Amino acid sequence: VLYKAPDNSTNSTLLIQELSERRMMEETAAEGLDSKPWRRHRFRPHYGATTEQPTTGCESAVTAAQDAWKNLILSISSTYLANGDFVDVAKKGIAKYYGYDIARVLFKPTQAVEQPFRPTAKGALSYFVGYEAAGKVDGIPEDKGFAIAGGMTWSKVRFDNDQINCFGDEDIALAQGYYYFTNNKTGEIAAVEYSFGYKRIASGELKIVLHHSSVPYKAPDNSTNSTLLIQELSERRMMEETAAEGLDSKPWRRHRFRPHYGATTEQPTTGCESAVTAAQDAWKNLILSISSTYLANGDFVDVAKKGIAKYYGYDIARVLFKPT
Repeated sequence: VLYKAPDNSTNSTLLIQELSERRMMEETAAEGLDSKPWRRHRFRPHYGATTEQPTTGCESAVTAAQDAWKNLILSISSTYLANGDFVDVAKKGIAKYYGYDIARVLFKPTQAVEQPFRPTAKGALSYFVGYEAAGKVDGIPEDKGFAIAGGMTWSKVRFDNDQINCFGDEDIALAQGYYYFTNNKTGEIAAVEYSFGYKRIASGELKIVLHHSSVPYKAPDNSTNSTLLIQELSERRMMEETAAEGLDSKPWRRHRFRPHYGATTEQPTTGCESAVTAAQDAWKNLILSISSTYLANGDFVDVAKKGIAKYYGYDIARVLFKPT
């Protein structure tokens, strides 16, 4: 779901509808359910095991990386409260924990509309510390400073992994779940869904190369509109609105990725990238095939089953699938 900034600017630091963990537990206790609903369908390996796989060294490294990220956010907040150089803390933390120096980083923050993708360290810094603190040259006007909660700061951050998946020689790792942020001023807790991807560097530490964060999906009040996943975005309208400014109709393209090592043009498409676009085409065609088979009163369930078996890796690994 695309993030939509609250109408009331004073609530701009609340990432989603306020979710009280206490309320969640109370509401589910009567049903005898885990207060985290996604845990009712916790991952089970496809090869017949009935218990979860044990924690590996790679998984421990992922949780350590998450602790480091959590501490970075809290350090930025506390330094801001102490009138210290919180921008420097953020810069050093981004350089240490994000892999902008080793790869293309796919960073999609929660509270970003005009620039929803942040492929550069400067864009990440702006998001964490805010437009004013980042400077008008490198800052992005919509940024309020996530790591300082728009000035209210955070007092606690907690990760709750749904799944962790490590690949190959455990030099690539993925994690998915919820993280919770406690507002230092109000005590309110904001819950956000995340996906992280990590790459192991020569020192053995993991660096973030993928960070996607989003608000939980909320079904529309009008059930007849339940198939609309997001607010309708007309490309024609976008083009009309931006044409007068001479801007690309896709705002995030104004900050298209540039390699950090000084090149001024994008890297050429590699064989791997071509394979990715081919996989995306296959997935797109699967969705259209399911739809067309449904319209023709055919066995669209069978089409979906075969497509999932063909294009998703449930038979080879833990699949981190977080639908819209």
